Amino acid sequence: MSDPEETLQSLPFKDRRGRLIAGGILQIIAGVCCAFGLAFTVLGLVIFRDLADETNKTLLKIPMLTGLCMYATETFCFLIMGLGSLSMRRWARALTLIAAWAWLVMGIATCIQMLFFMPKMFQAMTHAESMPLDMGYISAIIGMTFIAFTYIVFPGILILLYSGNDVKRTCEHYNPELSWTDKRPLSVLAASLVLCFQPFTFFFTFLYLHNSSRFGSWFQGPLSLLIFTPGILVFLVLALGFYRLRTWAWWGAIIFIPLVFGFNAFTYTRENPSEVLKNMGFDEKLFGDMDMEALMGNPGAWIPSVLMMICFLGFLLYTKRYFEKPETPPTDTVNKIEA
Repeated sequence: MSDPEETLQSLPFKDRRGRLIAGGILQIIAGVCCAFGLAFTVLGLVIFRDLADETNKTLLKIPMLTGLCMYATETFCFLIMGLGSLSMRRWARALTLIAAWAWLVMGIATCIQMLFFMPKMFQAMTHAESMPLDMGYISAIIGMTFIAFTYIVFPGILILLYSGNDVKRTCEHYNPELSWTDKRPLSVLAASLVLCFQPFTFFFTFLYLHNSSRFGSWFQGPLSLLIFTPGILVFLVLALGFYRLRTWAWWGAIIFIPLVFGFNAFTYTRENPSEVLKNMGFDEKLFGDMDMEALMGNPGAWIPSVLMMICFLGFLLYTKRYFEKPETPPTDTVNKIEA
């Protein structure tokens, strides 16, 4: 029997390199698909900039710029995570699990939102009469299937591949050096990264809208960026404090997140839905005679956001156990990171 085979037989756990390799290949494939999406989005921006009229430019501006940022980010992340997984890196497993769980939660919320919105959209769209009813249902089924696969099935597969103590110990065996992701429990690291991600959403919102909503009002231009800045700084400070297991960061997150949600909810509920969408960059001509008050008043417009906030607050409550003695983190934390 060869030495490698003897080594594998003597391991006190099941070697799960196959899972890591499979997960790495899947993520690289996803990264390549996102790269194609990025290329087509750039091509679409170039074509429609010259051919589309002003109304269509407004219609396409927000989704295309959003898609551009999304595809660029996902391409980079998928390729890095895929290569790290093929190399059995500890950080690749940890970050993949964090991203997959966050992705799955967002996917469930998105599906709930679509279930609420789909019937209303069929009723509200004025051009629905010109579309055969069967064609509308087929389009809805295809859309829901794509969303379910992208946001639920795919992250679910990644979670299954990367979960388990054997997978964790396989990474530790082939990558014995401690990684920065090993210095904190996985749940603490996840919460810290989610907090750190929020400023980027603020930045991208300003990038294509050039305005912001706070305290029930909308602000334009440089003033909008000035309004965004304190929130960005607070989230970054909370993320850093959370990673360092500071109790004040935990309490700050528990208080600040509902506060931001409340400010946004107050802004979006006190104005006419058409005005809100106009401030978000959409032209009112795009909606025609669509009953926007009925559409935006649908529970699907706010239930997913509330559920996601409640889930995240519950997740923060779960991490409280690690903040009891932040000055002396337990020495066995690295060995007891959640699988």
